[in-house]
Amino acid sequence: MPGPDPQSLEQRVARLERLVERLVARAASGGASTEVPPERPPTEQPGRGDHTWSWQREPDASTEVPPAGATHATEAKADLADHGERWLGRVGVIFMVLAFGFLFRYALDQGWIGPVFRLVLGFGAATAMLVIGLRLEGERERYSQYLLGGAIGIYYLVGFSAYELYSLVPFVVAFAFMCAVTVLAFVLAERQRLSSLAVIGAGGGLATPFLVNTGSGNVPGLIAYTMLILVGAGALQFLRGWRRLLLVLGFGGFAVMAFAVEATTGPGVVEGLATVAGIATAWALFGVFPLFRAHLHRLDPSQWIDPPLPAWIAKVASEGRVGLLLLRIGCVMGAFFAVFELGWLFTLERPTYGVLFGGAFLLYLALCRVLFDTRLALNASAETAAILLVAAIWLFLFDYRVMLPLAVAAAGMHTAHQRWGLPGVSLLGHVVFAQLMLFLIGRLDGLGIANTSPFGPEEVGALGAIALAFTSSFVLESELAKRVYRVGAHVAFMAWLATQFAPLARGQELISLSWGVYGIALLLLSLRLRHRGVQLAGLATLGVVAAKLLLVDMAQVDLLWRILLFMGFGAAFLGLSYLINRQAETRG
Repeated sequence: MPGPDPQSLEQRVARLERLVERLVARAASGGASTEVPPERPPTEQPGRGDHTWSWQREPDASTEVPPAGATHATEAKADLADHGERWLGRVGVIFMVLAFGFLFRYALDQGWIGPVFRLVLGFGAATAMLVIGLRLEGERERYSQYLLGGAIGIYYLVGFSAYELYSLVPFVVAFAFMCAVTVLAFVLAERQRLSSLAVIGAGGGLATPFLVNTGSGNVPGLIAYTMLILVGAGALQFLRGWRRLLLVLGFGGFAVMAFAVEATTGPGVVEGLATVAGIATAWALFGVFPLFRAHLHRLDPSQWIDPPLPAWIAKVASEGRVGLLLLRIGCVMGAFFAVFELGWLFTLERPTYGVLFGGAFLLYLALCRVLFDTRLALNASAETAAILLVAAIWLFLFDYRVMLPLAVAAAGMHTAHQRWGLPGVSLLGHVVFAQLMLFLIGRLDGLGIANTSPFGPEEVGALGAIALAFTSSFVLESELAKRVYRVGAHVAFMAWLATQFAPLARGQELISLSWGVYGIALLLLSLRLRHRGVQLAGLATLGVVAAKLLLVDMAQVDLLWRILLFMGFGAAFLGLSYLINRQAETRG
């Protein structure tokens, strides 16, 4: 027995969708007739996909054909109404919260009503907004959300005023009330699928210890409470993927931990462990868990849904770019905040900071291995690992010895990009090599900078950095980048020669001689390899030598050395000219 015709089923679904659209259009335009016309067969529109259909029907006398621009006008009016409801609702909620705050203050100044009545009035207004907002669920969703958000804000204001301004309730009652409001905000956020309520709840929850403060300095209690907020709200964020909530929890959590570190003087075992646990929780929430959520989203997008971007952001950036930016912010800033707060807590020395950054580098390197199949998480974790490695090297060594380790790290970054496709890591490698080469070139000071240890271990390390910059050019894809690297390494090597010979006796003569030998070697090498780029580098080097002989050595070098230098380089230039012309004739 033959099965159902799939094409017929698609046609029926298309007719049903068109019928619903026409009924909605009639209701929006205030049509008088609700009679459903007989079905018409669907006709495929030319130039469209296989599943795009439209009704083909002739106008009759009883049905007016709407103008061509009527649908667009209706959509524009609906969009305008949507924007109007959104912004008016937001402004209305803000004004309501401010109005109750001003009312409390004005009533206090005028002595009209007592503090208890003011608080009862605010509590009643917030409760009324909460009840109305819940009753409007399903009918006016956005209006309901604004009322619920305003109710949470007024509840926070009532709790703060009852304890901090009027001292009507003890600390335990006020603190419990504020915690209950925070829980209510999270419950409503989950019920409404609304990130703004979660943001209000997280912000209010993190601010509660400061709004309702006894001044007792109970740092472990503060950290325990903050960790509960971070874990609870972080679980909601991990489930829903709300970006604003992640930023509030990340920056807010580290801000509370910074306050706890500042309040801790000579931390004991309990305070130290509590603070370390709080910093680690904030770091994991801000810089680790979002990577795993991105991985889960790749595995099952229908289960781990990313919320849509706001319209103004979607116009300038794609969802992938925004997601990668947030992962970068969370990973990099989370790691730096955590390390510096730990150093602040235990007053660590600079090399110990380098060790901590090295440990963070190893952590994110392990995350790269775990999350390798997810491109978004891999890029963010690899870029963070590269930044942390550079910071670890700088802080651990912090002198001229960093040249070679940084060059090795930058070369590794380019190799990683060539092998696994990590453009952000390669960009950081470019930055590191550029800084190293500029530092070497910048040491030139009138062709003679004071160098106490020429050809010492650190200088050999700098020479190794130059060699790595040159060899790294062979793994680059861009021809322009290859040329920039080779020219930079060439100039940096000439600067290195100058800084090595300048402190020695006859330093200027030795600089000219070393540059000349280097330029001649390049020209001879170009004759052997028949490489025009090497030939240009040799000619440019000898040109610099000639300029130095005329502008510097003629005035500063002794007459005997001047004669020897000019005679030797003159003969060398003539000989090289003969060799180059002979090679050109041979080629011809």
